[in-house]
Amino acid sequence: MEAKYQKLYEPLYTKRYDIVNGVVEVEGVANEAAADKEEDKAAEEKGVPDFWLTAMKTNEVLAEEISERDEGALSTSKI
Repeated sequence: MEAKYQKLYEPLYTKRYDIVNGVVEVEGVANEAAADKEEDKAAEEKGVPDFWLTAMKTNEVLAEEISERDEGALSTSKI
């Protein structure tokens, strides 16, 4: 049963990975990104910055366990 759902969720996990890491651009964000590029050309970061850090810090249980040392590692994670 687990293998069945793993196959079903695999495309979603792949799509999330591509969006988070900037492999693909998301519709609706491209227009905002074009406006932001004009304002701040120095920031050329693709994807969702600090995705895993933000995701884990918004979870009540995980937020208590994340230290400053962990934040550095999570902010650069590309899982």
